[in-house]
Amino acid sequence: MQTILITVVFMLNIAQADSSDFEIATKKKEDRVVVTKADGKNIVIVRSCSGIGAADVTRLKERWPDTVVIRLHLGGLECFAVTSGKVRLTTSVASHHRRAKRLQVDQDGTESDVEKGNPFWTEVKVLGADGKPSPDYPLRGGHFEIALPAVLLRDQPKTITLAWIDFYRG
Repeated sequence: MQTILITVVFMLNIAQADSSDFEIATKKKEDRVVVTKADGKNIVIVRSCSGIGAADVTRLKERWPDTVVIRLHLGGLECFAVTSGKVRLTTSVASHHRRAKRLQVDQDGTESDVEKGNPFWTEVKVLGADGKPSPDYPLRGGHFEIALPAVLLRDQPKTITLAWIDFYRG
């Protein structure tokens, strides 16, 4: 995996996280993953030319921030997974059937669906380039947004792994 250290930049109301906060290693050198701060949130922005990739995000501070949001700039979301220790949270947004969303958690080899009220529940937002909910599919210029549930980072893992697939290629 390639290691990318984050530098500090300022753009409107978005400031990139301090370079001492995270280290990011992408599986593919052409993938871009950066962490920014906006409105009190740490936002992990993923851009993937091929639509399939993975990255390790390692915290360099003592604790994970209270709020971590993932923004996937992909046309579709066949599968997104975040692994934290022995827990893996996966989600998908169907490209048919009214864009049905599915959320599952695997804890120590036991997989189950996640419904509202479950500590692992999180909303999967489909947003257009204007940041508003988008009816387009595949997305053009927009992104998928997923706030990581606090329980996922509760044990303060040193590294979390992100993996994504935009569309099934079978």
